Amino acid sequence: DFSTEDNTGVARAKIWAAALRIIKDHPITGIGQDQFLYADPSYGVPQLRFFTVSHPHNWILDFWIRLGLPGLLWLVALLVFLFRHALLLWARLRGTAAGALILGLIASMIDFVVHGLLDMAYFTMDSALTFWTIVGLVTIVDRLNPALGDSVRS
Repeated sequence: DFSTEDNTGVARAKIWAAALRIIKDHPITGIGQDQFLYADPSYGVPQLRFFTVSHPHNWILDFWIRLGLPGLLWLVALLVFLFRHALLLWARLRGTAAGALILGLIASMIDFVVHGLLDMAYFTMDSALTFWTIVGLVTIVDRLNPALGDSVRS
């Protein structure tokens, strides 16, 4: 029911609109870590008694607001590299336990990307730890399979 203010979709649309207004004014540098909650009220970030918002519920907007355009571009580049690398590694290891692990790690990172479009994706300790654990495990599997090394890394 989009006619009520209690709808989570309506709330997110308001949050995203406020985030886009902030990005419009600070496209290169963003506004810094944990500043979304304290943004100028003119941006319209919802701050009601039972509805305070500390992040924009979208990883693209969150990285852009916190770290600016360079931070967002860094994350996108890392994700492209990781997915490309992991898919090549999975193709080489298909049918093995390591291949199954890589496939699970790819699925986990897809969850990061998709779920993060609607909620917090990175800037909590558990989310960041999960993200870097996935990156680290892909790297470890790659390093433990030296016969694949040159073909996967190139």
